[in-house]
Amino acid sequence: YVALDVTIENHDSAKTLSFNFFYASVKDAEGHQYTSTVSSGVVEPPLGSGDIAPGDKVRGWLLFEVPVGTKLATFKYEPILSTRPVIFDISK
Repeated sequence: YVALDVTIENHDSAKTLSFNFFYASVKDAEGHQYTSTVSSGVVEPPLGSGDIAPGDKVRGWLLFEVPVGTKLATFKYEPILSTRPVIFDISK
C-alpha cells in the first residue's frame, strides 16, 4: 500500500464543490494506473467524500494498493465532469 496525505481546497469557486476519494489515482513509471481504495482504519483520517464550501478545505489520507517495488510517477485528482484534472509529479 501507498498512502498520501492530501488537502483539497475550494479557492477558485463561488459554489460548493464535491470531493470523493474515488476521484484520485496514481500512475507508475510504466503507465499502469491505480485508483484509491477505502482507507478507514488503515490511515486516519481518511479523505472520504463530501462537499467543500467556497474558501474551505478538507484534509485526509488516500490509500492505493500497488505491487511491491512499484515506482510511482504521478498523482491525479479528477472529479467527475471536470475539464481540468490536477496532476502532480510524485516520482522523487
